[in-house]
Amino acid sequence: MQRFSGSVDRETAADFAAALDRVARDRVHGVVLDLSAVSFFGTVGLVLLQTFVDEASTRSIPVVLVGERTVSRPLELSGMADHIRLFENVDDAGRVLTEGEIGPSTTEFAVSE
Repeated sequence: MQRFSGSVDRETAADFAAALDRVARDRVHGVVLDLSAVSFFGTVGLVLLQTFVDEASTRSIPVVLVGERTVSRPLELSGMADHIRLFENVDDAGRVLTEGEIGPSTTEFAVSE
């Protein structure tokens, strides 16, 4: 699991991208991105997230998200919500991955505000 907090915007894009890149390099069988503490999720976050999910998909790695309306609304408006599973809590998101004996790794990252 990768936790994020703060704003994801053009000022923090490099940090968000670097954190996603670290997750992408790990040898995991599934990823939970916990965005529940994100206070703003801008267009740049959507672009970076889509790239991450596409790359994970090519490696057959499922990605699920945890988030509040701050994240769910931009995903809905962009159409990404149709392609990425979003949960209200980490337990439900993790359960989806672990049902198939898939265990996500856990790290934490705070996007500076």
